[in-house]
Amino acid sequence: MAQTIPFSLPFLRSHSIFIPPSSSSSSTSLDEEWELVDRPTDDLVGQKYTRMTIRDKDLLVAMGREVRMMSLANSEGGWEVKDGQVGSYKTLKSPSLTFSINHIIPNPSGRLLAVVGHHQVVVVVLPKTSYSSSSGDVECRAIRVDEFQFSPSSNDTISKVSWHPWGEGGNSLWVLTTDGKLREYDVLQPHDAVQTFNFLPERTSSSSAKFTAVDPLSRYASSFAFSIGPIDFSPLMVYVLLANGDIYTMGPVLPLHSEMPIRYLQGLKAYSERRLARIQSEAKDVFGATEAGLGRVTSQAQWVESLVKQVKMAEEARQRKDENEETPSKRTTLALLRQGPMLYSPAPQDIRNGEEDEEQAATDLFLSQSGSEQGGNGEKETCIAVTWSGGRVDIGLEVERPEPRWFSSRDPSTSTPVIPIIESILLSFPQSDLESIEANAPSFLSDPMYGGVFYVQHIFGVDSININSWLDELRSGDAEGELLGSEVVRLVESGGSPVKPIVGIVNFCNITLGYGLVALAASGQVASVELDLKVADVPAITSGATTTDRTTTAVDPDSQSLLLAKPLDFDKFVQSIRKPATPFNPMGVLRQRIPDSSKPASTINPEHLRVLGEISSQFTNRTQAIRSASQSIENRLDLEVQELQRQIKLLRDCQDKVASLKKNIAISRAEELLDKQDRLASRLDGIVVKLSEEFRPEVGEMERKWFDELERLKVRVRGGGVVSKGRALTTKTQILKEQLAAVKPVLLESQTRQEEEEPQSKMYGSKQLKPLEAALSARSEELRRLIRRMEMLDMRVDSYSGADDD
Repeated sequence: MAQTIPFSLPFLRSHSIFIPPSSSSSSTSLDEEWELVDRPTDDLVGQKYTRMTIRDKDLLVAMGREVRMMSLANSEGGWEVKDGQVGSYKTLKSPSLTFSINHIIPNPSGRLLAVVGHHQVVVVVLPKTSYSSSSGDVECRAIRVDEFQFSPSSNDTISKVSWHPWGEGGNSLWVLTTDGKLREYDVLQPHDAVQTFNFLPERTSSSSAKFTAVDPLSRYASSFAFSIGPIDFSPLMVYVLLANGDIYTMGPVLPLHSEMPIRYLQGLKAYSERRLARIQSEAKDVFGATEAGLGRVTSQAQWVESLVKQVKMAEEARQRKDENEETPSKRTTLALLRQGPMLYSPAPQDIRNGEEDEEQAATDLFLSQSGSEQGGNGEKETCIAVTWSGGRVDIGLEVERPEPRWFSSRDPSTSTPVIPIIESILLSFPQSDLESIEANAPSFLSDPMYGGVFYVQHIFGVDSININSWLDELRSGDAEGELLGSEVVRLVESGGSPVKPIVGIVNFCNITLGYGLVALAASGQVASVELDLKVADVPAITSGATTTDRTTTAVDPDSQSLLLAKPLDFDKFVQSIRKPATPFNPMGVLRQRIPDSSKPASTINPEHLRVLGEISSQFTNRTQAIRSASQSIENRLDLEVQELQRQIKLLRDCQDKVASLKKNIAISRAEELLDKQDRLASRLDGIVVKLSEEFRPEVGEMERKWFDELERLKVRVRGGGVVSKGRALTTKTQILKEQLAAVKPVLLESQTRQEEEEPQSKMYGSKQLKPLEAALSARSEELRRLIRRMEMLDMRVDSYSGADDD
């Protein structure tokens, strides 16, 4: 039987998928005698790495020039250990993978994987999930992205690659190069960029000279991020970070072929129209209109109106299935205006690790949005975080949301966006390894559960930053003076060795592995961390419910389950909506009460008003039934959330109890008690043995009399001594047996003779026979009594003989 190890998070580090490939197998050149070698680079910013990711229930790892895939779903039988290797994995093979892989990014649908090197981008079509449950090689289709622009001999270094969440079919790939150009590629047409946005001005002859006063870091784009937001223009904006810390924005930016949510488009149209009406009412004259930004808001409203028309035309063309009619693309007639750089207020402190004269570079940008859990309006704050190569992390709030701008005479006003810096955090780096600090390029990773929690990956490990402490203080309005600091925890420590930098992290929250984080080192070593779920207060969750609803849904917290206390009857809710108490048939009432309702009415009489009132009452009752059912569903949802929190609390209590039982003090005390118990048992056994050896019971007076009586009986039965010779009961018994044996033939002969003379015996009367019968019965009874006594004596003699032998 093959050996297996359990399928769990702690044993994940032993899986064979993390074993680095050998030098012979890592070469993917078509000719065995030749091998492509990456040329050395002199980048101003260190290289970021994302060599590990999760696609649904599949784990993908990049090792050298290989892309490996394993399934996390087959957890029943564990991992099989074969030839010293744990588990199996698939290797995705393609002739296009001829470079060292730095990043692997799956698209939103999980069907495509962007494989990124220093100068090249390849999109791999991933196999189905069922293929990842076995081992071997899988030939995959690979699509080279813009081979003319991205090649081993290209001068354009790739800074960051990301998929747009609204790309049609998940095919919109965005690539940022260090020269500040953000390009969009359609995977279906990957040879040329479908859109290009330039965030850095073209270099002039003076700026390209050998000696110049321009900061080189200001000409190096290191990261970008798509903005997030509710119903305003925020999702249409894109942020680009330069190595000197400057942040520029541009918008509206959308994929050329996008799938925008209809609800967002409806909200955006209502938002732009309401804002335009408000600005128009505030603008009294030309100067007021300029100050209020009427031209900018008008352009935005016109762009939204044009976007809505294009979406409608595309939907109509899709419904008609007209193949000859091309779906109109979303393009603007004016060039987009680059906005920025954003102004930090106050300026972040120049704190860093390493040497003071070394200038640190901004390496990554992160945008997160955390909603107000206690407020009822659902307002969310957008946090902007920037990480630096020296270990500093600047965290600020976006007070003024960005909005689209064009190069237009209607929008001549310029403004500088301001980002209030709330906190600057300095991560702990080993000061003895200055070379690694210079090549360090930290990057961000969001948490799948909580918006105010994110992770920072760097050469020396992984840190977790939780900003909810001061975010909650700002939301409550009780912030006075200095805010609470963020919670910073070092989750993974690489030991500060330059040989083992962290090159990939993934976080997850699923039924297979739970809630945790896995970090991958360049040497193939893996560290796993199991994270704790945070339990929120129950009043904060149910704050939106009314007082009456709270009293109806309040359940004893010590009960077994909150959901079993009051089961939810879905059929009742559905029936209350479909079949209310008052029948819902407005057309029937109208036709019954007003027969000519279908004809135009020239006059309105009281009967019309009464019918309309009755129909309005039916609509009101139907609406009230829907609201009541909706409120019941919301109460049920609140109850399910409470049950979830209760179960999480119980789970945490169990974890605490298990942790307390696993403490060294408890274990050592238990071991001491077991040893003491063994010693006491050994001593007790010795005492019992000794007592059994020394125990000699004394014979009492009654026992002595009993033994004397037995001795007398023995003498009487068997006989003994001179006096009792011949008087033993055994002798008498033997004599009686001999006499019986002598008498028995005579009796038999007399009985025979009596039978022969039976006719003669009839002459005797009853008076003569009765004395004879009485004598015979008495003699027989005496004989039987003697026989029983002899048998009893024999049994007692035998028993006494056995006792004497013992």
